[in-house]
Amino acid sequence: DSQYPVGHAIWNNAGWRGYDAGLNLKTISGWNSNGNGTDLFEFSALPGDFRDPGGSFNVLGDNAYFWSSSTSGYSALNRFLKYSYATVGRESSNNEYGYSVRCLKILFHCGDPITDLRDQQTYETVEIGDQCWMAENLNIGTIISGSQPQQNNGNIEKYCYGNSSSNCNEYGGLYQWNEIMQYTTTPGVQGICPAGWHLPTDGEWGTLTDFLGGTGIAGGKMKETGTTHWSSPNTGATNESGFTALPGGYRDSSGFYDLHNFNYLWSSSEGTGSGAWDRFLNYNTDDVNRGNLDKNYGIS
Repeated sequence: DSQYPVGHAIWNNAGWRGYDAGLNLKTISGWNSNGNGTDLFEFSALPGDFRDPGGSFNVLGDNAYFWSSSTSGYSALNRFLKYSYATVGRESSNNEYGYSVRCLKILFHCGDPITDLRDQQTYETVEIGDQCWMAENLNIGTIISGSQPQQNNGNIEKYCYGNSSSNCNEYGGLYQWNEIMQYTTTPGVQGICPAGWHLPTDGEWGTLTDFLGGTGIAGGKMKETGTTHWSSPNTGATNESGFTALPGGYRDSSGFYDLHNFNYLWSSSEGTGSGAWDRFLNYNTDDVNRGNLDKNYGIS
């Protein structure tokens, strides 16, 4: 709007508001009586008008009404544009009216935390080269005993090191490969990741490693510094990438091993035989190692 900026209190008032915000939202054609707009922001509002609670439809071409998800008493709030106005209207309407709907996505900036809407857990993120990574190990799912295999049962299952939930809270869950993939074999699938994210392929791990200088030094740039979580000496750890790798160890059929010593991380790419490609970091080197790990192991 050329008169009132975003966030101005007037946008919360009822009735017509602004100066030319409606004009800038409307399409450049399709409105009655030459009530077209500039479509300055490519919102492309069309005059679909409305259906009233009695089942009648208003004259097409006069108005555009859009529901919000906010209520006001027994009604719901909306915004509306009219062919004869350049402004934007706000009012509450009987929720039995039939109005148009626009869906909204909050823009994400890599480096901002994300919230997994499945369980409300929050994760830090980091941009490394042209990639956006979670800067914490994923911790989604229901804990099961390390003595049991994870099952294709419609529920995400996880192991916690030593069968202790506190270790999941600290280091993330441990998962078998089929579980993270949700029982597909397609590289790059969402799997158990939050909406909008996917499991890294073997090639994407390679891209990360190359950007950080190669397998011989990239591990140090990825590991959390100090010995709060990593065993001493935590060789070469600078975490200059912001990846903040933590050593959650692994689970196999005989138990849990190497907490504080290793961070094993799955890719979504199948390896050879019964394996899948992974990457692992070590407390006493600054390498990134590529392995072909049996899919039944539980790792990060």
